[in-house]
Amino acid sequence: MSKPDHDSEHAIQNAIRNALVDECHLFRANVGVGWQGVGRPFKTPYPITVDINPGDVLLRQARPFDTGLPPGFADTFGWVPVEITPDMVGKTFAMFIGLEIKSQTGAVRDNQIAFVNAVNRAGGRAGFARCVEDAQDIIRGNHARINLQSGTTQDRTAVAGQARTRTARAATAGAPRGRSGNHRG
Repeated sequence: MSKPDHDSEHAIQNAIRNALVDECHLFRANVGVGWQGVGRPFKTPYPITVDINPGDVLLRQARPFDTGLPPGFADTFGWVPVEITPDMVGKTFAMFIGLEIKSQTGAVRDNQIAFVNAVNRAGGRAGFARCVEDAQDIIRGNHARINLQSGTTQDRTAVAGQARTRTARAATAGAPRGRSGNHRG
């Protein structure tokens, strides 16, 4: 039996969902197109040969279906309860959160950057998480709201600590602000 890869996006996502179960509500999102069809058996009046290999599925009247989520939608989404300050009536509301889970070497796509920026501009909390700590920072609102720039490949696969260090050095040197540690690519 092979050892599970704890650095895979799937393993990181499971660790994040388990660690944050008491802080927020997270749901797995699948973006893309799949196939559906009729699962009834079929009969033929004469013998036919069909090669079906392990893992293959035969669908009758197959047709594609779309998940309905736009390209770039976060891997996980949900809400975190946030208490409004007294000057804002003092009620609690559900703030939208979106976590795009990446392995330590996983690259970020432009449509994912656009989604994260859109959520943050609208008052939600979204970002890229490569570990549980990144996800906690995002849902707790401890991440900087710096827009990611589309069309660039610099630091798209940076490790969390390295990205934070480079951004902090650039900011203190008076350079234009770039990606924050949780908004890295």
